Amino acid sequence: MAENNKSSNYDSQTEKISNPARITAILKNIIEARTLLRVTLPGSPKGYNSALLEVNREGNYVLLDELNPKEGHDILLKAKKLAVFTHLNGVDVGFIGHLADAFYQDDIAVYRVQLPKILNYHQLRQHFRIPIGITEIPVKIIIDNEITLEGELHDISSGGLCIRFTTEVPANLKRGKLADSCVVDFPDGNRLESKFEIRYRGNEDEKKRTLIGGQFVNLERNKQRMIERYVASLDREMRRKS
Repeated sequence: MAENNKSSNYDSQTEKISNPARITAILKNIIEARTLLRVTLPGSPKGYNSALLEVNREGNYVLLDELNPKEGHDILLKAKKLAVFTHLNGVDVGFIGHLADAFYQDDIAVYRVQLPKILNYHQLRQHFRIPIGITEIPVKIIIDNEITLEGELHDISSGGLCIRFTTEVPANLKRGKLADSCVVDFPDGNRLESKFEIRYRGNEDEKKRTLIGGQFVNLERNKQRMIERYVASLDREMRRKS
C-alpha cells in the first residue's frame, strides 16, 4: 500500500510506502548494496554516518551500525529518535526511526531501531553509489602502520568506497578496523588520501575475491568536493551510455 502526499513539491514526487513486505524488501536491498546511511538527530546540527546491518520483520526491528562521528552515540541514546537518509539505485530513501535499545558487538555500538511504518521513496537525478565497471583504478590501504594492501576500486560514493582484492587479506581487516591510510589514484590524475574505517567484508560472486567496504574518516572538504565531482562524472558517463 502506498500513497502520494501532494502538500509540497518534494512530497508530490515522493511515494510513501507503508506495506511492511515492501519496506522490508527495500531495506534488505540497501544492506546488499552496502549503501552508506546519513543520519540526523534531534537538536544536533551535524550529520552522522551509519550503515544498515540487519532487517528483522518478525521482530519488527532493524539494526544500525555505530554512528560516526561517535559523539552522535550519546545524543541518540537521549533523543531515542533519528532520521535516516540514503540513496539506492538513483532513488532517495528515508525514514524516521525510533530507538528501542543499543548494545555492543566487538566493542562497536549497534542500535536496534523499530522497523519503520512509513518509507519515503523519492526518485533522484543522480546515483549515490557508482559501480566502476571494467576501469581499473588502483587503491592502496595501510594498516597497523606497516602493512600495505593493494587492490582496485569496486564502487564509490561521496562518503566511502568498496575495494576488490585478488590476493589474500589479513583476518583482522574487518568491521571496525581503522586503516591508517587509504590512497586512490583516479584516472584524471587526482589522488585521494584519507583515513578509512572498515564497515563491510565479503566475497564477490564465484571468484571469491574479497570485497572490503568502508567510509572515509575526517575527510577534508576539498577532497570531499573532488570525490563528488568524480562520482558526478561517472554518473553522467553511465547515463550517456544507457
